[in-house]
Amino acid sequence: MAGRRDRDYFWTLAAFGLIAICALTLGLVAFARQSDETAKLREESVVRNGLSAKMHEVEDQVVPQAIWDDAVRHLDNRFDLSWAHDNIGQFLSNVGHFAFAFVLSADNRAAYGMRDGADVSVRENSLEVSSASTLIAAVRTEELARRGQSTLSHAVQASAFQRIDGRLFIVTATLVQPDFGRAQVRRAAAPIVLTGREVDAGFLDSFSARYLLDSMHIHEGDSRFEAGEAHAAILDDRRADIATLDWVPQTQGSQLLSQILPWMVGLLVALLMVTLALYARARRAARRLLESEQQSLHMAYHDGLTGLSNRSHFEELLGDAVASAAHGHGGFALHCVDLDRFKELNDTYGHPQGDAVLKLVAERLRRLCDGRAVCARLGGDEFAVLQPIGDPVEASEFAHNVIMALSEPFELSIGPRLLGSSVGVALSAMDCVDPVEMMRRADMALYRAKGDGRGCFRFFDLEMDRVLRTMQRLKEDLRQDLSAGKLEMVYQPQVRLSGEVVGVEALARWNHAVDGPISPSIFVPLAEESGLIHALGDFTLRRAAEDGKQWPNLKTAVNVSATQLQTPGFVEHVEAIVRSVGANPSAIELELTEGVLLANEEQTRAALEALRAAGFSIALDDFGTGYSSLSYLPRFPIDKIKIDRSFVSSLGHDGKSDALFGAIVKLAQALDMRVIAEGVETNEQWLRLSAAGCPKIQGFIASRPLDAAGTLAFVEAHHPASAEGVVALPVANDAGLAAQLSDSAKLTKRA
Repeated sequence: MAGRRDRDYFWTLAAFGLIAICALTLGLVAFARQSDETAKLREESVVRNGLSAKMHEVEDQVVPQAIWDDAVRHLDNRFDLSWAHDNIGQFLSNVGHFAFAFVLSADNRAAYGMRDGADVSVRENSLEVSSASTLIAAVRTEELARRGQSTLSHAVQASAFQRIDGRLFIVTATLVQPDFGRAQVRRAAAPIVLTGREVDAGFLDSFSARYLLDSMHIHEGDSRFEAGEAHAAILDDRRADIATLDWVPQTQGSQLLSQILPWMVGLLVALLMVTLALYARARRAARRLLESEQQSLHMAYHDGLTGLSNRSHFEELLGDAVASAAHGHGGFALHCVDLDRFKELNDTYGHPQGDAVLKLVAERLRRLCDGRAVCARLGGDEFAVLQPIGDPVEASEFAHNVIMALSEPFELSIGPRLLGSSVGVALSAMDCVDPVEMMRRADMALYRAKGDGRGCFRFFDLEMDRVLRTMQRLKEDLRQDLSAGKLEMVYQPQVRLSGEVVGVEALARWNHAVDGPISPSIFVPLAEESGLIHALGDFTLRRAAEDGKQWPNLKTAVNVSATQLQTPGFVEHVEAIVRSVGANPSAIELELTEGVLLANEEQTRAALEALRAAGFSIALDDFGTGYSSLSYLPRFPIDKIKIDRSFVSSLGHDGKSDALFGAIVKLAQALDMRVIAEGVETNEQWLRLSAAGCPKIQGFIASRPLDAAGTLAFVEAHHPASAEGVVALPVANDAGLAAQLSDSAKLTKRA
């Protein structure tokens, strides 16, 4: 009986054990499935929000090209097909990787089109335009609602996913609007820029990498009923399912269950231990899930390289700080920090060294912030610091400390390297309640710091804003005046010491309609910054070559910038301009500065040799003012050296200046190069140039710059071929100096 009772008790216990294990197993299976389903739902929600965010990113890429005064001028006021090709078609294709872009006129017909990087015919409405009718109508509706408003407003855009000819796109319709309001839409309706960013393999790879998803792919139609994968519906502008974004969701619960079931079967007699083990494993799984979420949250708000806050997080913090300061809850300083020579190091030694520098910079800034300020990496070598302050002096001290900290050498695997930094500071103010405006002010101050020599910090003031707006206005005015051919050309004669004209230098002049004459020292850098240097160079060369035909036996010198020289096809372009006006390249002398020779030496030498082979002569302008190295002179095909005016003005002040000038002349003669001195203004300078053996000069003592007619008259009066011979220049009227010139010439000849 006892044995039977024991057996009954055993089976009873076994039954209870089996029931408990089955109940526990079923519970674990349910838990695993619920965990997998929760993770799947969370991923689907993240992906849906990510698709919406990606659509906004695509819209933001179009905004700078459509909401722009230039876009209004060139797409509405007058339709410029070339401008649309460069700034809509090619820009969006090359920079934004858009598969197509169309410019729609007021009647919603395509006036320009680009598909897969190439312009397309717009005689008939394309499939892309017809497929976007709902988006276009939405934009037109909002445009009509805003008609009559006198102030600039937000962008008018409508976007949706569209399947066109078997390909899936994010299609965006953007209304063309002015940005600064200098141009206004003149037609009944503004143009619309219609763009398409293809949802291709590159798009999916980038998207899946951003959200740490596996095996992401597009399924045509609605596949949300299919099991085994997570799904996010892609809806078109009519809210119809046109595709489903599918991927393999994380299944941590199922993985956990597959690990513990074998142990449960093998350890039936140790139910308590198994239960404890299952509990411990469940807790670890939950912890891993929490850590994964925390890691995702950290990655969303921090820079992956330096660990600092990223731009997105920093902009949120800046917005909170601006709002708080606007309510009088404490002021702050915004510091924008930029490394001074980072690009040079990065290009020379590679990205690994550049990344090492960025990590060291982040560490130094983190130490300076000391938990009181927030430091972020905005991108590249740009950093920002949000510093709570009670007094502007604190901001000044902090900016100074940043400059000093980043001026210390960086210990790299290639050895110590000095970089330095520039800092722009904007202080919170009651008149600024916009974080974007705060960033703009700090950027302007940083721009001023770089312009003042770098390695320093500057605070924003309203004068900076005024100057920047003035420069922007001048850039736009220069663009218009260059396009209209309103700049003028003057020419400064180059003469022998005897007075005979041997050439002229072409100089561009800009007489602004409102501000009057603008110095070349202002408008030439403006042309460099705004990308107009090619247009300015073409204008100068064309006018100089055309005017130079009036003095056919003389060379006309034209300045060439480094940007022009390093442009592919420059040699052929220059030769085509000269020949198009009926001039000969042998009548043109191209003047370069020393810095041009030092940038990309092999490419520069090849370009200069090709120019000389085409018939042009090459002159080295402002010799002695740059990073001069005598070793580079024989390596380049240079025909003439122009000694800078700084050497001429120092003649007679001490013996060393005269000796140095004479050495330069002898160096040029030894290298079989012609030599000329510029900036000659006095008779004494002329005399000393003669004594040094410099045979040619350019300066006010011979003539100020003249227009083409005045230059022709001067050439005819001071050329041996003129009917009455060479007209004496002012120095020849001084008998004593003339005698000294004669004696100096004899001494030079004997030497």
